[in-house]
Amino acid sequence: METAACSICLKPKAPYECGVCLSTLCKKCARFLDVEDYTFFKRVPDILTKSIYCNPCFAAKAEPMIHRYDEIMTRAREVIVFGDDQGKESKYFSRLEPAIEIAECADRDETLLRLAFGAAQAGFNGLVDVSITSEKVRDHAFQKLKWRGSGIPTKIDPKKLNKNKSFL
Repeated sequence: METAACSICLKPKAPYECGVCLSTLCKKCARFLDVEDYTFFKRVPDILTKSIYCNPCFAAKAEPMIHRYDEIMTRAREVIVFGDDQGKESKYFSRLEPAIEIAECADRDETLLRLAFGAAQAGFNGLVDVSITSEKVRDHAFQKLKWRGSGIPTKIDPKKLNKNKSFL
């Protein structure tokens, strides 16, 4: 049985295959990507669902999507959040958009970051009326919490914020 050669360096043993162009690759030439790193997208782009890439496909197709994800995550960490108990501070912000809802997260911080990521992905820099709740889930002798949250994305002018008020 004849083995395929690497399409990049032409080594005789190439056990991997690019998920995009289906060319054979050796371990040195293959680029590996963990699909679990991009779960904050509501729907992970098809190009990021592959786990093995050749260098040309990675540079041309996957890398721009990774940079886009990183840029959205950076903006998500800067989203201004007002809880549902901060009505006085957030009463002047619009609530025209439908609420973003997140279900079944591992902890409170992940739920809040997923809400902020959804707002940043839609082009907003703030969340108002954020409500985060937990629910106990029991499995015989084990118990854990499932977190869920919702919030309304909005545009907030940071210059108009009262800096003395604390956020969520």
